[in-house]
Amino acid sequence: MTKALRLAPATLPGMPGLDAGALHDNLSGMVDFGWMMRALSLEAAIRPGLQPCDVYKLVFQAALGADHLLSVPRRKAEACLAAEWETAWIDTPDMAEIPIQVLDPVRGVSRLHLGPFRRMGAELDSVLEAVLEQPSRTGSPDALALLWRRVASAGDLLPPSLRGLDLEGYQVPMGSPHHSATYGPVSYRVLNDWSRVSIIRFHRPQSISATADR
Repeated sequence: MTKALRLAPATLPGMPGLDAGALHDNLSGMVDFGWMMRALSLEAAIRPGLQPCDVYKLVFQAALGADHLLSVPRRKAEACLAAEWETAWIDTPDMAEIPIQVLDPVRGVSRLHLGPFRRMGAELDSVLEAVLEQPSRTGSPDALALLWRRVASAGDLLPPSLRGLDLEGYQVPMGSPHHSATYGPVSYRVLNDWSRVSIIRFHRPQSISATADR
């Protein structure tokens, strides 16, 4: 039997005894710091070329979800996703084959990687529905700023490969950040709630008898 993972409360800098969970009611979109470190560890493992902007992008998405995407006109967002779907088959790096990458397990904020879903036979129309018709996250810019300050100053709590990055000196951009050139090919969309995956339909696989003679 797998034991449940228990996380110790993380104390906020300058706020002795106050953990991230205590702020959930005050800052919409607050993300547990312990889980953020785990999400960054996975990101560092599958993307060895991470730069400060890539770290910030993951923190940004965990705190604010996909709301910036939902503000894009539907026709444009749909055309961009459909075009990316056509190349996702070959563009997804071998080490980024995970279908769902969890950013905030409390609310279910995740990255849906297009390549693995296309390889599994997902129907594009249902992926468009899951991504573009999802409810908003309504995260708080204040929660994002607080979480980024904690991550940028985390020091030895960061994954080893991130400790040499100048996160505290990173100039936070206005709006959604972009990935670095060293991040590698990317084909994903953010889900505000991973339960949206249940909407996705898959092409019926060919029967064993139909493929046996090939």
